[in-house]
Amino acid sequence: MLRFECNQCGQTVQVGAESAGKTGRCPSCGAAVVIPDVPVLVVEPEIVDSAAPQGQSTTPPPVAVSAAAVRKGTIDAEGGSLFAGILILEIVIVSIGLGAWSQSWFVFGGCLVGMCIMMAIKPLAVVLGVTLTILAGVVGWVLGYHAFESVAAGVVLALLGCVITAGTSAAGITFFRESAR
Repeated sequence: MLRFECNQCGQTVQVGAESAGKTGRCPSCGAAVVIPDVPVLVVEPEIVDSAAPQGQSTTPPPVAVSAAAVRKGTIDAEGGSLFAGILILEIVIVSIGLGAWSQSWFVFGGCLVGMCIMMAIKPLAVVLGVTLTILAGVVGWVLGYHAFESVAAGVVLALLGCVITAGTSAAGITFFRESAR
């Protein structure tokens, strides 16, 4: 027997192994589904209930998770942790820069702790992401304008810094928010 989830309604569908790789219809919603030809992961949680009568099962029915869902979750986790690492690196670099500019370890430590706290509070995390994006744009402008002595190079590097930092900040913040659940 193969068990998998309908992509349309999420209902668990159970079919014979001979149907693997074929297309069928979901008995619940009628949507066309491709029956997986690989085994799916079935998670059977064990619940111990001391109040249940002896001999009566308290285990809920198995939950089917498709191989594609497991693969997507793994890829999301790996990619999200990469962006979270980049976000932390951005925070450390900004903290070091502000600490060196002000010549104060207190400014460095305060910025580092403050930005880490900002990541934990959703509205402040958005402000942090926008601030880092603007800062990356300013750094790109300065590098392009002074290194290449060109306004066009400054604009291009500023836009590139903004786009890259906005994407990594949003993905990193999302990863931190989702992993905290």
